[in-house]
Amino acid sequence: MNDSRVNRLHEGRGQALIILIGLMVSLSCKPNDFTGASDKSKDEDHPKTDATIEVSEDDSVIAPENITGSYLACAVRKAPSETEPSMQLGCRLSEDTNHRKVDLEAFADDIQWSFRPSEHSRISILEQENIWHIHVDLMASTANLNQDILQNSTVSVSYRLKDSQQTITQESLTADTLRPIDDFNDFEAPAVLEQGITPEQPGPL
Repeated sequence: MNDSRVNRLHEGRGQALIILIGLMVSLSCKPNDFTGASDKSKDEDHPKTDATIEVSEDDSVIAPENITGSYLACAVRKAPSETEPSMQLGCRLSEDTNHRKVDLEAFADDIQWSFRPSEHSRISILEQENIWHIHVDLMASTANLNQDILQNSTVSVSYRLKDSQQTITQESLTADTLRPIDDFNDFEAPAVLEQGITPEQPGPL
């Protein structure tokens, strides 16, 4: 009786071992089927698309057309003299195509103008209706010093675009921005008044 039970036990273990070996052989012979099932499940969770995402190395934002084609322009509104050494500039951001004043307030915030060196100079922010964005007064003690400041200074403007929140800074050597005052309809500039030019008699303006 005991021998019979032992034999049946051995036969059961033998059958179980055969089944286990068979499963192992089956899995080893069909690795692609097993892996394929796993990949298919993953693909269902994360379907593939033909779209690609390009990461730009330059994170800058393209500014509106009237900004990308703009430039800083200044003119001497008041020239220095021996009796009155101070001088005054008018400066603005102008459109490249028609040379009109750029309406910064229409699409930009945090507009900051700067003139360096700041010593002996003062910036006045002007009303939107003015043909200039700023006036810069140079107030050194002599005309020659003011001329030196003018030739060795920079003027800049920075602003934040309302739509993209991108901050843009434009800076130039002041000497490179200078244009003849006659290029602007600044009939109130002392340099223009000295020529007897008025809106009714614009002369070269």
